[in-house]
Amino acid sequence: MKLGSGHKLTKLLYKDNKQLKNYPLPASCLKTHRQRQAFMRRWQEASPLDSIFLWQSDQGQESLVLLQAGPHFTSGSRVLVYPSQSVNLEAEDCLALCQDIFSHCPALYDLTLDLTACQAQEESLKELEAAGFMCWQQPCSSGRPWPQAKWGFYIRRLALSSPLIHVPFHHFGILLQEDNKHEYLTSVDFIQPQQVLNPGPPAFLLNDLGLLNADCRYQPEARTPGPSRATSEPTTNRICYSPLLREAEKQVTAYLAGLSRGLDLPYKLIKGTSFQRQVWQAIQDIPYGTAWSYRDLAAKVVGPEKASAYARAVGRACGANPLPLLIPCHRVIGQDGQLVGFTGGVKIKDRLLNLEVFNYQALKD
Repeated sequence: MKLGSGHKLTKLLYKDNKQLKNYPLPASCLKTHRQRQAFMRRWQEASPLDSIFLWQSDQGQESLVLLQAGPHFTSGSRVLVYPSQSVNLEAEDCLALCQDIFSHCPALYDLTLDLTACQAQEESLKELEAAGFMCWQQPCSSGRPWPQAKWGFYIRRLALSSPLIHVPFHHFGILLQEDNKHEYLTSVDFIQPQQVLNPGPPAFLLNDLGLLNADCRYQPEARTPGPSRATSEPTTNRICYSPLLREAEKQVTAYLAGLSRGLDLPYKLIKGTSFQRQVWQAIQDIPYGTAWSYRDLAAKVVGPEKASAYARAVGRACGANPLPLLIPCHRVIGQDGQLVGFTGGVKIKDRLLNLEVFNYQALKD
């Protein structure tokens, strides 16, 4: 099922409250400027996130979106959707809306989407159910102050597309993240055993993979189910990865198994000073299975004469590397041969260096 492109979710500001009159909200909320602002204020104060939006489909049709976010990522969040008049929301529109909400609110784990109107109801339900989503519908009754939801469905963030993928390495975890368009990798992070993860995409992924315990600690060896959801909504464990993340998983797994000497994956540096980028570029020249000192690397960047003075600055730049493995800063060590500093910790640095050195020697022999 093809999703809509781009992000079309816009926060509705207090000064734009007149637009609420275009949607079937209770008349008591819409009569005056003051009442509309009071409604918006009450709704916003009840949610820890931005919660009132206007959303535009690919066809340019607008809907009012009211978000009720749960207090914790294991508690369900609901979305109430009020299309403007003569709007047809197809199945792909609903999924695109969820994708936009997840992109706008990284702390959301799941959504129950409630729609008060949908002319393509039967067709949309069949399409969503065929795609594996949990759908429901109920007859609409009149005489209530709020329009009753006619149909809806439940979806986890990962059922659309996971923005990152997990690769195990001994008792550690490696998370590779991509951009929104699935064109390049933007970060590589290491997860330590027993590390506590806060709500966000890494926690959502590891939870669905069964790698978090009830305290949200990373426990890859246990493979126990993650935190149970606080609601009785149906769940689905389908995790979707882009071709780029699948290829990244394949290459990193081969590298960690000693079957490959390097990684050939597209990436983009989102942050970094001019000096940091020079250091990261120079790191790419360190051959597989060898190690340079920070002074050696500094000499490559600023010249031998200034190497001693810049060694510490080079070390800090290595520590700020957002793409370890792709930019192999684990190959940079202290002048005395000590393993100092690494974004993933010294233990991972030691394992990566040993992997390369022993594999390099084996290939030579």
